[in-house]
Amino acid sequence: MWAVECCYRLCGLGEQDGSHDRPLNPRIKGSSYTEKVMKVLDVPSTGKRGVVVGQGGRYGQVSRILAIPTNPRSTAQLAARQSLSTQSKTWRTLTQAQIAAWNTTAGVQPE
Repeated sequence: MWAVECCYRLCGLGEQDGSHDRPLNPRIKGSSYTEKVMKVLDVPSTGKRGVVVGQGGRYGQVSRILAIPTNPRSTAQLAARQSLSTQSKTWRTLTQAQIAAWNTTAGVQPE
């Protein structure tokens, strides 16, 4: 990972000189972010270090830029979360006999 971070600093990650640039996320149209693509020999490591994430891949060590997921808070997403919250609260009000009956019913495999 150290070698990758040093390489990012030395290569000027983010500069658009045209050499080895590619979209950060090719699935997003109009993605203006770029990253340097190069093969780096480094010790196997996993986990996050700053904005670089290391992991083992099919063809060896892979280092990538950390992607922070978004939370769109769409109407459907909020409805699903509210439904799960309501069901969870209802489950906590069940008696032990009701929980046992539920677990017995859930254990039966439909044919």
